Amino acid sequence: MSIPFLSVKPRAIKLKVSPRFPAQVIGRAGIDVTKQNGDYFFDLDYNDFPTIGAVPAQATNALIYNPATGQYAQLPISLLGGGIPDAPSDGTIYGRKNAAWVAAGSTVYISDTPPVGAADNSLWWESDTGALCVRYNDGNTVQWVAVAPGNSTDNLAWTQTMPAVTATSGAFTSASCAFRYKLIGKSCLFSFSVSMPNAGTAAGNIQFDMPVTPIGTNAGGGKEIAAVGYQCNWQTFGTQMIIAKYDNTTIIGSGRTVVATGVFEIA
Repeated sequence: MSIPFLSVKPRAIKLKVSPRFPAQVIGRAGIDVTKQNGDYFFDLDYNDFPTIGAVPAQATNALIYNPATGQYAQLPISLLGGGIPDAPSDGTIYGRKNAAWVAAGSTVYISDTPPVGAADNSLWWESDTGALCVRYNDGNTVQWVAVAPGNSTDNLAWTQTMPAVTATSGAFTSASCAFRYKLIGKSCLFSFSVSMPNAGTAAGNIQFDMPVTPIGTNAGGGKEIAAVGYQCNWQTFGTQMIIAKYDNTTIIGSGRTVVATGVFEIA
């Protein structure tokens, strides 16, 4: 026994002694001997023990009273939170397990490429894009799964599509469209270029379908850059882009190219 420890009850440690022992110590200062059911007990008052502020390094067990059995028993100091040094100071979060410090939480890696040898459930912040990923192991495959998209858009490429070009009436003999766009959250930045080498019988508005769906009706301006230099306007209707001359007459004509840029909110 290294240091004595008592629970709430009893208020004294009772040690059974031989019948001859009390006669030799009764009456001495600080000694209390009682008789119970014919047995003599040497009582040590709980309040007589000094209070200490820390568990001594050499202490291994404490003495406790078990109310269920009415007996005293030894309890390892480690179960009382003693005998364990401070956790390492190395930037890792630790928790107690089996009377020892074990690493807890996840390790966070910061790099522009996936870290090699990372443990499952580790976090990786991709420094190029700002995306946060977790190393996910489902038992069959191990992969880095994005937890949240990054805020940086510097390295996100634009997407280009080549939608078919039509007119309100008639048909183009040859015409093409390059529609480029970039999504940032709910915003769609876009630009388009419609070339009409041979307008054929096309008349009215220029029309093509977009790969995104704007919210509401949107409108903006553009310009014909290859022939006449007219200003033009564009308007969305559902997923369709509609283009006309600035005065809402047709801007269709052979050898013309219409360009525009804009932004709208997507659904």
